[in-house]
Amino acid sequence: MAEITLEDIVLTLIQGDAALQWSQQRQGWEANSNSNVCSWDGVNCDPIDFSVTEIDVSTAQIQGTIPSSLGILTSLRKLDLSHNDFTGTVPTEVLSLPQLAYVDLGSNRIVGPFPFFVSSNLEVFEIEENQFSGLLPDKIASAYPGLLALNLSNNTLTGTLPEDLCLLTNLNKLNLAFNKFHGVIPHDIGAITHLQGLFLNDNSLYGPIPSSFDNKDNSLVQLFLQHNQLSGTIPGFLSEIHSLKDFFVDGNKLTGAVPTELCDRQLNAVYFEKVPGADARKGCESVSCALNYKSEDGIFPCEKCPESKFTPYLGWNGQCIKVQERHILDTLYQENGGSEWIHAERWGNPNVPHCMYEGIDCNEDGKVVNITLSDMNLKGKIPAKLGRLAHLRNLRLDNNQLTGVVPSDLRFPPLDTLDIANNELGGPVPPLLCQKAGINGNGEKGVFSCDVISCPTGTWYWNGRSKSSGRHCLSCPETPFLGQVRCDSVRINAMEEVGDYVSTHSWSQTALIFLACSLAAVAMFTFIGKRRGVVQNDESSARLANEAFFNEDGVYDVNGEYDQDQEELTVMSYPAGDPSGEVSHDASVQPSEAAARSRDASHDDDPDTQDLWLDVPKIT
Repeated sequence: MAEITLEDIVLTLIQGDAALQWSQQRQGWEANSNSNVCSWDGVNCDPIDFSVTEIDVSTAQIQGTIPSSLGILTSLRKLDLSHNDFTGTVPTEVLSLPQLAYVDLGSNRIVGPFPFFVSSNLEVFEIEENQFSGLLPDKIASAYPGLLALNLSNNTLTGTLPEDLCLLTNLNKLNLAFNKFHGVIPHDIGAITHLQGLFLNDNSLYGPIPSSFDNKDNSLVQLFLQHNQLSGTIPGFLSEIHSLKDFFVDGNKLTGAVPTELCDRQLNAVYFEKVPGADARKGCESVSCALNYKSEDGIFPCEKCPESKFTPYLGWNGQCIKVQERHILDTLYQENGGSEWIHAERWGNPNVPHCMYEGIDCNEDGKVVNITLSDMNLKGKIPAKLGRLAHLRNLRLDNNQLTGVVPSDLRFPPLDTLDIANNELGGPVPPLLCQKAGINGNGEKGVFSCDVISCPTGTWYWNGRSKSSGRHCLSCPETPFLGQVRCDSVRINAMEEVGDYVSTHSWSQTALIFLACSLAAVAMFTFIGKRRGVVQNDESSARLANEAFFNEDGVYDVNGEYDQDQEELTVMSYPAGDPSGEVSHDASVQPSEAAARSRDASHDDDPDTQDLWLDVPKIT
């Protein structure tokens, strides 16, 4: 059997008629070529031992799978298979190449989990526009300490972003856009001082823009956060990033206004070069349309909402809306399996006033103040629209089958009680919801805790949450959801302890203990029944509490004092303002948050320059 040659290995890449035609127009690239493989177009070799070190067959129109025989080329440092039609998975033999420093598999149809290459020499790692799925490795920084560019965009990767990303201190480009990532942005990501391009847009990230961007050594040129679920306000410290040229945050859940200092920077200028009338735009509209303004893209041109309608967030790219409480409740019914609800005969009936729906209480003005839907077989996600019920005081959704995450919009109404225990909710409680005073007694004596809203995953308590006065959620590693009310391992241990007790004590002692425990259990279930059966309907207190949260200008007010830190709570009654949304630096809300999605803003129509306007070092 003839020994396989380097030429044979490289030629396994040529698959399909189009690739064959491509090879015929290149030097070498044929089985009986008289030239050494090191002289072929797109191939480079080591000058001493003539081992193949680089292969670049980008845009070669290859249709096939990645050959496992490439794993024989153990000296390979650069592998560029981008812009072809490769399918299947990345072979283990290729993942095991020990010297790789540059890998580009972008713009193919490759499938499988995150391709974990074993080489610790990787500097450029690009797999965008494929069909990779699953989670990112937790220790990506320790695996690739010298990484300069990481592009995972346009795949279906899921899970949260590992904090380990922040340890990639040499990184200058990080593109995770157009995936299915959720959770908060890693806190220290702004501390990557060499980072010039950060693209986190078009995911499901929530929470604030990390304060680590407030960094005098920050080198960011492009920050794309649009089309996520980020909440809070746009922090003023972003204006201190002097290198910043492009910044998009539309399509999130941000409130407040664009800080004047950012408006004055005339950001995103390249994007507006071909937009008619863009020269007349105000600076703030380059970043985001103001509250009560809408736009197709959430940025210039912005259109004011008609009277009686509003937009709840900055950079709104939908239609102006009008709060209709019945519509919100009907949405809850329709999106959460209402036809299968228990004891909900009046829901969904157009002839029944919404205040007469089971579990709904309204004040004398017909405004919803209490929603109690415990144990009613609700399924699906908690609608964010519930946060638009400006008079809502009590929301009980416990003991159902709700999934997804807790919407941060629930921080807007003046809630006294929020019960989401014993569902199938994931993720952490939104940070801004944790900071909302009054919910379940949160904020007593100035102490705020997310556990008062709901016990986190991996913990439990009998009612699914802790208490600010000192009662804490208990550890239970096997619980995957928020607000769990039992722990199987604790129950098993308890039964084992009872068994041990019975085996070492007399039957009379055991009987007395059993009787005492039974009486205690009866008392507890009686208490729980009363807790679930109580529906507060004190209309005067509802109106009084609402007046305490919102003054006549629609701004959060307690005892007549303006609380700047809580200004974002006024989103439902935010006054219509100037379309620019400009405010002074002193008036803007300080360190908070934002969101992202990628935009074509290149200087020309060359597809190779439209995604990122940075020079990524090439391996030579």
